[in-house]
Amino acid sequence: MTTGDDTSATLVWIDSREAIIVRWLGDHEKVERLESDVPVHRRTSGTGDARQVDIEGPRLEHLARFVDSVAHMLPAEDDLLIVGSGPVREHLLNKVEEADALHKATRKVACRAARRMTVPQLVALLRHEIGVEPPRKKVTRRRTVARRPSRLQEEREFAELLAEEEI
Repeated sequence: MTTGDDTSATLVWIDSREAIIVRWLGDHEKVERLESDVPVHRRTSGTGDARQVDIEGPRLEHLARFVDSVAHMLPAEDDLLIVGSGPVREHLLNKVEEADALHKATRKVACRAARRMTVPQLVALLRHEIGVEPPRKKVTRRRTVARRPSRLQEEREFAELLAEEEI
């Protein structure tokens, strides 16, 4: 995933709770956060499979709507990197690839596993992927100030001068 200064690229970090979309726009980033309404994944204590289906059905419907809404927020012309800690990133990848095939899009799309990251980490990852150097702090050199000699040092130098005069 490489880009020039005039093109844009998008990174999406996604799980079932939220999606963070970081878009690179030539010389700066734009960050959007989307919270999901997907119910928490719960394990059943019962032995029947019917109870599991009752819980998972609505959850999967919410998850599909959430992935659809994230996919619609992504610019169709941007190269795309999808990262996340679970299988939701693969759901989004499938949705994006379906849409790209339908519209005959030729962008690059990559998908990788990644732990939860902060927004600055996501921005740094996107910058790294597209080959844009991060901003560096300007280093200013500190001027060194000549220190005044200590009193003991002054006394030694004075004693040396006296000794030279006596010779």
